[in-house]
Amino acid sequence: MTRETIFESWAPAGGTWSLWARPVLFAQMGILEAGLEESLQVSDLQTIKTPEFDQDTAMIVDLTGSDSVKMGLALASRGYRPVPLFNGCTGKHEVVDQSGIIECLVRGATFLASQSLNAAPPAFLLDSRRAGSRSVKPGDFDNRWRVYPQDFPSPEILLMHGIKRAVVLQVGGTRPAFDLAQVLARWKAAGVGIEACDLARSTTPAPIAITPPWWYHSRWSRLLDVFGLNRGPKGGFGRIVPEPTHG
Repeated sequence: MTRETIFESWAPAGGTWSLWARPVLFAQMGILEAGLEESLQVSDLQTIKTPEFDQDTAMIVDLTGSDSVKMGLALASRGYRPVPLFNGCTGKHEVVDQSGIIECLVRGATFLASQSLNAAPPAFLLDSRRAGSRSVKPGDFDNRWRVYPQDFPSPEILLMHGIKRAVVLQVGGTRPAFDLAQVLARWKAAGVGIEACDLARSTTPAPIAITPPWWYHSRWSRLLDVFGLNRGPKGGFGRIVPEPTHG
């Protein structure tokens, strides 16, 4: 499969939710990625526990790297359309390792293309490691990233397509990351119910309070991004951290 056909499997032309699928990692897939074993065993997905299917519900999968993709494929086998929102580029000495995500995107493409999901509710896939977990030094490829409201459908679009509830799938708690909380706060204010699961404990969703940091709605948020993240010149996040210069 080519990178174009792999992307088509995840974001089919005319698909309800394809507009929000991020092409960044697909565009960087090379010969090695395209040559990976593409068949993914359905039996592997059946062992992954998920919440019960609900046509009125959108899933937001905020798990670690490849686990997020695998959960998305498991949800696809139960009737959801996985939508990859991974917006970090890949490169040598990358801060957030993208290799597991790319491999799972490739291996799951054939399975996903075989599913009929035209009218399926969405499952948006995020990487819980997107903010990075170590200090960034000169020479690193800084591909840390965040999500913004424009990365997701507006609550009006969700409601128009019959989505009345969103469930966040995480491990280690039910409090959403601060960037995701901003998105969910807008959805909730517009009438979309917000629930969450800590998959380490249960797959039964429960309502949660949404409390994004006060500063995240202000200009401080954008300033943090300007000075804290490195956006690539062709879309997505990722740029080599320069060596310091001396005047």
